[in-house]
Amino acid sequence: MPKNSTTESPLRRVRRELAVSQTDMATLCRVSSHTITVTEQGGAQHISAKILSVLEELGYDPAALVEEHSQFMASRRDELLKRLKAKRGKG
Repeated sequence: MPKNSTTESPLRRVRRELAVSQTDMATLCRVSSHTITVTEQGGAQHISAKILSVLEELGYDPAALVEEHSQFMASRRDELLKRLKAKRGKG
């Protein structure tokens, strides 16, 4: 697996590596396409157990993905705070 990146959700990175659509990933994981979308966009604090189970079956380390998702969420939060503070400073 490539080095972890906090700029892209680990689920999106893995899905791209597998070359599957969000719909296909949802089908594989038995979750809704909405769940995949929300997780990839950083709207979910955790990757669902159903998704992690399928990714483990495909050879990915679930613990590493959980950690990477945590870093992604922290980075996303930091960027949002930075943007809002800069915006507020301008007003």
